[in-house]
Amino acid sequence: GTISFAEFDAAQAELLKRIQAASAKAASKGLTTQQLDQLQKKYDKNKDQKLTLQEFKALVVEASQLQGTATPSDAQIQAIFKDFDKDRGGTISFAEFDAAQNELQKRIQAASAQAAAKAASKVKPKA
Repeated sequence: GTISFAEFDAAQAELLKRIQAASAKAASKGLTTQQLDQLQKKYDKNKDQKLTLQEFKALVVEASQLQGTATPSDAQIQAIFKDFDKDRGGTISFAEFDAAQNELQKRIQAASAQAAAKAASKVKPKA
């Protein structure tokens, strides 16, 4: 079958509403401070109380999975890492991480919403 452009526009509007609702639902699933602390300790492989970029990436991937959100891209993770590495030492200390926990969750959720919107924009009407 086919649909008219008006039907397509209505369907696209409904899809966008559902994506926004799913993003809002995911945003309400933020991790607790305790969960983030556990992840921090889990991925601090050498137990120096600092996270390298690789350790941080692994943490972000698991945090995204636990929140039910899409994982940010490597570029987004690198940007977050750079922002959180306040002393520019190439690692995120536990103190830097603790100060940035809420921002990390917001950025993971924003990246997920961005990915969902990008996917929705790829929906094309049949000719």
